[in-house]
Amino acid sequence: MKKIIWHQVFSNYQVLNFSPNGRKLRLRIKQPLSGQRLALELCNRYDSFDLNVESIKISSNPGNQQSSVITLDNRPQFIVPAGSTLWTDDIDFSVTKGADILIEALFSNEINRVSSSANLLSDQVVHSNIRETNNFIFGITSVALETKVDAKVIAFFGDSLTNQGYFSDSVIDNLNKRGLIATSFNAGISGNRLTHAGSGISRWKDSFGVAGIDRFQADVVDQKPDLIVSLIGLNDLFHPGTGSPLSELPIKEELIQQYKVLINLAKKADIPFVPLTLPPFNYSYNQGKPSWTEEKEAIRTAFNQWIMTQANTIDINDMVRDPSDKTKLASAFDSGDHLHFSQTGGEILGKTVAEKILCLSLL
Repeated sequence: MKKIIWHQVFSNYQVLNFSPNGRKLRLRIKQPLSGQRLALELCNRYDSFDLNVESIKISSNPGNQQSSVITLDNRPQFIVPAGSTLWTDDIDFSVTKGADILIEALFSNEINRVSSSANLLSDQVVHSNIRETNNFIFGITSVALETKVDAKVIAFFGDSLTNQGYFSDSVIDNLNKRGLIATSFNAGISGNRLTHAGSGISRWKDSFGVAGIDRFQADVVDQKPDLIVSLIGLNDLFHPGTGSPLSELPIKEELIQQYKVLINLAKKADIPFVPLTLPPFNYSYNQGKPSWTEEKEAIRTAFNQWIMTQANTIDINDMVRDPSDKTKLASAFDSGDHLHFSQTGGEILGKTVAEKILCLSLL
C-alpha cells in the first residue's frame, strides 16, 4: 500500500516574487517508515507558466550519494503544466525505518518567478535550504511511499497556527514516540478563514487562500487521511475590522453552521474528525490596529462552548490561555504577537494533543 509520508498544502505566494531559476532546492524530510518504492507530487497550481523540472534526485544518504532520479513517463526532465499538480513515476527506492528522505531539485520557468509555494516555521518534519521567508518550499508538495507498515496519515487543517508546524509537527513526533506510527499532512494556510476567502488591505491577501469551507473537501477529505485535526476560525474574528471589512465578521450561528459542514463532510467520508477550540487573541494587532474586541470575544466564547459539545473535541483554549486573563495567551504559549504560538508553546501543545488523540482511541 502507498502512504503519504509528508504533505504540505501550497498557497499563492506571488507577493514573495521568488525566483527559482538556478536555485537548487534541498529538502530533508523526517519520516518513520520503511519501503521500496516512492513517488513525489509536484505543484504548479497558482502559476500561469509551466514549471520546468530540470532535475530531481532523491537519496537517504547525506550528500545525495547513491541517489535515484525522479522521472515522469521515464523522462528525467519534464514540465508541470500551469495551474496543475501531478504525481511523478513510482521509482524503486529502498527506505529504512526512520531514515531521512533527502531531495535535491532544480526547477525553472520562463519568467523566473513562482507563486505556488509554502512558507512555514517549524523544520522538525521538513527542512528546506531556502530561507527567503522562514522555511520555504516550492515545486514539491508530497512524498508517498509504498510500504507494508500500518502507518496513520494525520491531516492538520487550519490557518497559520497549523501552518507554523510547531504544534502539528509535535503531535506527529509524540505519536511516533508512543508507538503509533504517524506521518505528517499539513493543510494549514496562513491567513485562511473558514467563512471567507482572502480579502482586504494586507499585501498577503492572495496567499490567504479560498475560504476553508470551500477547500476542505479537496485539500483534506479527498486525500483520505486516517484522521483530521482541525483548528480554524480564529482569522474569521481576527481579520474583520482591521485587515478586512468589519461586515465580514460572522455571527456565532454562521461560524457554527459552517463548522458543522466540516464535521459532516468528514463523517460522510468516514474519517475521524478532531476539532480544537479557538485560542484567545487579545492584545494582538492587525494592520497596526487592535484586532480584539468584546464582540469578537463573545463570538469566540460562544463558538468554543458549542464545539465542546461535539464528539472528539480537544479543549486547547483552556490550556493555552493566561490563568489571570482568559482573553489572552499565556506567556509560555505566546510567540510575542499575542496571536501565534511560540515554538516551545507549540511543542507543549502538540504533546498534549497527541496524548488526547491516543486517549480518544480513534486510530
